Amino acid sequence: MSIAFDGANRIIQLGGGQFSVDAQEIYEAWKEWVLAGNAQFPPAFRSVGGDPLGGGVSAGSYFFLNNVDGWRIRPEAIDHELIVTGNLYGENAALLTFLPTMGDYQVLVRLNTSSLTQQVGGGSGLTPAQDALLTRLLDLAEADEELTPATATLRKRGTATVLLQKNVTGGIITPVELSE
Repeated sequence: MSIAFDGANRIIQLGGGQFSVDAQEIYEAWKEWVLAGNAQFPPAFRSVGGDPLGGGVSAGSYFFLNNVDGWRIRPEAIDHELIVTGNLYGENAALLTFLPTMGDYQVLVRLNTSSLTQQVGGGSGLTPAQDALLTRLLDLAEADEELTPATATLRKRGTATVLLQKNVTGGIITPVELSE
């Protein structure tokens, strides 16, 4: 995907014939554009996330388009569905984030938001959600010396899938089954 910036008109132009882009890809392209000598324009983005949560998991990234200062994203001028993956939001939800194309084209923009956490580094082979849950349960167990033997089971809402099943004894939670 090609990503071009027009600082004077505050437009981020998507193109290149690809119709799928990651929010972080747009953000990274903007950072490179600024470093290439375009720091005189109002910032196009603000980001949050990446804070460590423990157990090799960090908070997910969120990218806020500075639509308050007029920045907008314009899809490529061709009929298509644009899929934007990641947590991309306008700074002000009442203002436009995406502009219509130049010309008589129809573009459907679909935003696929990501999870609230992301795995960092090598990982344990668990999904980020499983790893975060396991880490949090272990932290809680170690902090509570009053735990009595019991069984803790977490099921995926609306399904019979067991995400995490644990035996709780004393102050330690021992994994018994972990599947998705």
